[in-house]
Amino acid sequence: MKRRTKSFVYSSIALLLSILLTTSLFADNASTAFLKLQQTQDNNIQGSWSIQYTDIMRLVKLDLDGDHQILWWEVIEQRRDIEQLLRESLLFYSDQDKCDVNMHLLDNEDAVLEKMLTVDFTVTCGNNSTATNLTYAFLAGIDPLHKCVFELNRLQSAAQTQAQRSVMSATNNSMSLKWRSQKDTFANFILYGIKHILTGWDHIAFLLTLVLSTVIAKNKPITYSFEFKRLAIYVGMFTLAHCMALLANLISLTLPARLTESLITIGIAWSAWCVIKLHRPPAYWLVFAFALAHAVGFSSVLTQWHQHSDSRIVLQLGFNLGIELGQLIIIALMLLLIQTLSRSQLFDKCRRAIAFGVLGISAIWFFERVLGLSVPGAFEI
Repeated sequence: MKRRTKSFVYSSIALLLSILLTTSLFADNASTAFLKLQQTQDNNIQGSWSIQYTDIMRLVKLDLDGDHQILWWEVIEQRRDIEQLLRESLLFYSDQDKCDVNMHLLDNEDAVLEKMLTVDFTVTCGNNSTATNLTYAFLAGIDPLHKCVFELNRLQSAAQTQAQRSVMSATNNSMSLKWRSQKDTFANFILYGIKHILTGWDHIAFLLTLVLSTVIAKNKPITYSFEFKRLAIYVGMFTLAHCMALLANLISLTLPARLTESLITIGIAWSAWCVIKLHRPPAYWLVFAFALAHAVGFSSVLTQWHQHSDSRIVLQLGFNLGIELGQLIIIALMLLLIQTLSRSQLFDKCRRAIAFGVLGISAIWFFERVLGLSVPGAFEI
């Protein structure tokens, strides 16, 4: 019976990997937009925004003649709807007052061939004030993997321009437009790293199954304790993988986003399965592979910033530090909670129930990330 169970598990994993490889190789990478802002001397903001046509087609019909091709006349025909959509997706504020955004679609027929649509815009606020905050709402609730590479420029002198860059996403969709020092930027990325892991349900789910897998039962009367040495090694694996992302950032190593995201969900499912079967905890190499998949996935976003390598390293150091701090916070809270639950006679059943829940959620995440679908009611990551 045990051989049949192992054979079934290995066959299932092989099938999932086959689906993953065949689908991810042909699936589009997670969509990315590019937003550039320039502060002018008259307190206005000028900018340009480049968006993939495939993203716009999710909300505006562009293939008017049904020939499965996007022609420039179709874009012009839908100009009003496109500009209205983009105005509603890019919101500027001066303190609490909303600013006016004047969108202008560039007349560039070659943009269809480049698969990117670019619009110029001007932001004007009342009382001769300037915009201080930006809210990014494009594809909100539709594609949790969508990201916008954000760049803010200002004139330092007549011949020199300073630039600050960041990444906006579903979990980081609000941005201050006030100029920050390098120290403030570093601190901001520490907070960004903490927020990223505290709002990342996949991280929390994987950490939860890892902590549960290190709980061992002792002889009658049954008591439970933690394998702190194994848990410390798991945490060290995460730290090592995140540090390796610095090297990946230096050499611009990238992988398809849906491939890495799908591998993450497979790691979560396998860890949950280990808890359910109550056999050996997840192997160290599995934990390291999961952490490395996420680290490389995020570094692929950093390489799109077109900054010098030293700047990217400084910012990712801040982000990694935030990740580690947030991870320690999560693990500490989990240890306290599980230590309390372990005093109950129903702890073993609770542990399995939690693992089954994580396994089910990871299956939903897998098909969302491989097929690019959104399951109603599921957690967004």
